[in-house]
Amino acid sequence: MELLSNSRQLRWLSCSFMLGLVTPCSFACLSNPSAETLRHLSLLDHQLGPLISPSELSRLSNLRSLALDFSDLTSELCALLASPRRIPLHRLSLLLNGAALEFKPLEGTATEEDWKSLVRSSTNLRVYLMALEVDSSELLRVLKPSLPLERLHLDSYSTLVTDGTLELITQQYKKTLTHFLLLRDDPDFPDLSINRNEDPLVLLAWRCTQLAVLVIHGEFGLFYRKSLNPHSVSISRAFVFFARSNFQKKSCFTFFVRPP
Repeated sequence: MELLSNSRQLRWLSCSFMLGLVTPCSFACLSNPSAETLRHLSLLDHQLGPLISPSELSRLSNLRSLALDFSDLTSELCALLASPRRIPLHRLSLLLNGAALEFKPLEGTATEEDWKSLVRSSTNLRVYLMALEVDSSELLRVLKPSLPLERLHLDSYSTLVTDGTLELITQQYKKTLTHFLLLRDDPDFPDLSINRNEDPLVLLAWRCTQLAVLVIHGEFGLFYRKSLNPHSVSISRAFVFFARSNFQKKSCFTFFVRPP
């Protein structure tokens, strides 16, 4: 903590996953000059409680970007970040870890009204959300309509990402979503086009007009079998659509394919 107390004009600080080294009392040691100049702070962690209290965060009035566990983004914290006495927040990076929800539940986290208030005070705010092994029911609880989602990374190696979740993402974030990553390492990758007239992945590529990066990682037999694997139908359709769509020149699509 001597480093924090002796620091001057600190602008970037990452305290992510420093188990046992950073505690909720650590930021009380941060010098006043650094509290004034700090612009970027990362507090991702798996401890039971938040690494910084609202009172300590209130000292960091010039923060431009903040990274923390989603469970630590409480209504109280949102209200503090929305204060007119602070510089508007530009980026908020959130980690939602399904394995930690038993110990860090979603009760008390940001509501729709909290997001509306935060967006009113930080009109250029963009959110990056990484969800690891999160059940769709829990994911739907955090995907509020007013959340300005720009980047979404879904790591679902044992939990299913339902077509309803994809449809909600498409409807709510069609004007803000630029990056969408869907990772699943399972031979039972869901066939999202069964008994449907419209494929949710195709609709996502069509309606999300700012989408620049699409990454889908799973076990597909598309390039290894003469007849299409039913589990690769959705992906192939999304691939063809995305390749033919009028996206920016910097747009890209990435598929990690392994033989079955």
